[in-house]
Amino acid sequence: IYCFVIICLKAATAVTTAEFLSQPNWLEVMGTSMSAWGGHTEFARWLTMNVKSDLIVDLGIDYGYSTYIWSNALSAKNQGGKVVGIDSFYFEVSDEYVRDTYSFVMEAVKQNKFSNAEIIKGYFSDVSASWTRGQTIDILHIDGRHEYENVTNDYNDWIQHLQPNGLVLFHDCNVWDQENFGVYRLLNELTDFKYKGYFTHSAGLGVVTNNLSIFQTIKTRYPGFHTSFPILPPAAALPSYFNVNSRSIPIKSMHYEQTNTEHATLTQQTTEKTTETETETETDMVKHARIVVDI
Repeated sequence: IYCFVIICLKAATAVTTAEFLSQPNWLEVMGTSMSAWGGHTEFARWLTMNVKSDLIVDLGIDYGYSTYIWSNALSAKNQGGKVVGIDSFYFEVSDEYVRDTYSFVMEAVKQNKFSNAEIIKGYFSDVSASWTRGQTIDILHIDGRHEYENVTNDYNDWIQHLQPNGLVLFHDCNVWDQENFGVYRLLNELTDFKYKGYFTHSAGLGVVTNNLSIFQTIKTRYPGFHTSFPILPPAAALPSYFNVNSRSIPIKSMHYEQTNTEHATLTQQTTEKTTETETETETDMVKHARIVVDI
């Protein structure tokens, strides 16, 4: 998950976690300003209502937005069910700063009474190895580290716990401006399921399942749901790097053509990597940040 929160040290502008969570529209603010996952809110709610969702596992929750959405959807469905959010809550932003969102998430769960949400602090592989629940997973959402090797390991560790007609969702399958992101590559390669597709908005969300009925319903309900592979970048996405076969190739431009059948061709012209970087001013940073949280 990309979280666009600016941690501000200025007392005049900072609000406490408790103050933020007490606002009636705090979850809406998170969805529109703090998380790239916000664009998938309606789909998550609809999916919860229309498939077996006794157990949802959310791998990589950061500030917790997706977990809260699953929790609310389960409450609205009113048929029981639980969402388990798992995260190490350890993210090295830089050598000097490590972001730990655990306190924020636990306070949010406590204050807003997400009683059907369970938060586990730990590494995905460790939690999977000790997973002893007698219940299989209905919806598995993978949104941890996004390098090809990491997301592949997360998938391999957890797929054993999925029920036969369950669904696996992959966030950030349409990210092209981050070096070494490989979610799209794993989704392109997957052959374990009969049906797979993806959304391109809000950093992309891949969907794989053996459930033909729900897959066809998704295709009918959501015109923006794509089922042709491989996933290729849109013309507007001109990343500094395009990851191919686990190695980064600097490129100057990409030409993308979309046919009526949604097959694509990609031409790459390589050149030397530019060393230019853009400096974001404080004004621009504040413009992107709708809230400030002192966690």
